[in-house]
Amino acid sequence: MVRFIQSSLDSLLDTRFDLALMGGNPGFRHSVLNALRGLKDGEDGSAHGGNPENPIEYASLKYPKASLWDLPGMESLESQPKKYLESVHISRYDVTLLFLTPWQEASSSYQSLVHELKKEGKKSVFIQDCDDHEVPPGPREDQVFVLSPVKLPGPEFHRFLGYLEKKLPSHKLRAFMLSLPNLSAEVIEKKKEALSQEVWKVALLSSLVASVPVPGVGIACDLTLLTARLDTYRQELGLDADSLANLSHKSGVPVPKLMLEIQSPAGKGVTRELVQKMLGSATGIGLEVAGVFLHRFPLLGPLATGGIAFHASYLVLSRCLEAMAEDAQRVLSRAQAHV
Repeated sequence: MVRFIQSSLDSLLDTRFDLALMGGNPGFRHSVLNALRGLKDGEDGSAHGGNPENPIEYASLKYPKASLWDLPGMESLESQPKKYLESVHISRYDVTLLFLTPWQEASSSYQSLVHELKKEGKKSVFIQDCDDHEVPPGPREDQVFVLSPVKLPGPEFHRFLGYLEKKLPSHKLRAFMLSLPNLSAEVIEKKKEALSQEVWKVALLSSLVASVPVPGVGIACDLTLLTARLDTYRQELGLDADSLANLSHKSGVPVPKLMLEIQSPAGKGVTRELVQKMLGSATGIGLEVAGVFLHRFPLLGPLATGGIAFHASYLVLSRCLEAMAEDAQRVLSRAQAHV
């Protein structure tokens, strides 16, 4: 059981996500790529210039196992879309964003490219250039999105996220959501939902692998595991020192003022002592029930105490995740109010 749960958790945490961006105007494409990484055009590490000769990898600044890839233009392979897709290693990418200018959209070579992408079974999304700040009104096909970097996020971007939610496997969607900066309240909520996928696995593993009761708590939980995962949640939700400093730089709001919006104990910092204290609170009622249960059915002691350990671990993880997500929402609101 322990090996199975550990393997399942490791598989979730090790999931890679690779997003390819191709076609369209390179300047516009780079602006979207930069926005998805939380950068402005011209910042250190941002994408710039014309079409690259070879695929260029831009690692996510939030999630180490996610990358965005800027792909070469296909002008030199006008009539050979299959050869082009092979040259850019199309099988590597989970989703392809195909940027289309009006003339490209009508081009036979791009229509052939779309046909080849479908034959490859690749998930593709079509991005129409939006040069001005206003997204044109009117209905669009499900796979077509009109994005403006200066309006990111916005209704069209959230429609794009909703489309990916329906098309991607849950583990891939999780990796993509965690790769995004805290662009909006909706993104933070989706990050919370993505992280919640693992809570029961971490709680179960914590209750199964520990053999020594946590001091002052009376049940065996893996304190190191719980502390590490909660600290990761804090980083993923942008509450760590580096994330706050970066947000302060972009918004102009001093870090101390952003920190005033962090109200949960775990959001302010995760320590073993804090987790131990929260476990004690979570097990209070459970231990009283277990005492009666063990008195009547002493042979079932391990089952009862193991269940309480799982319940306590689950409560601590889920409550802290919820509270830290609320902290992240308040921090973002404070930063956006100043922009």
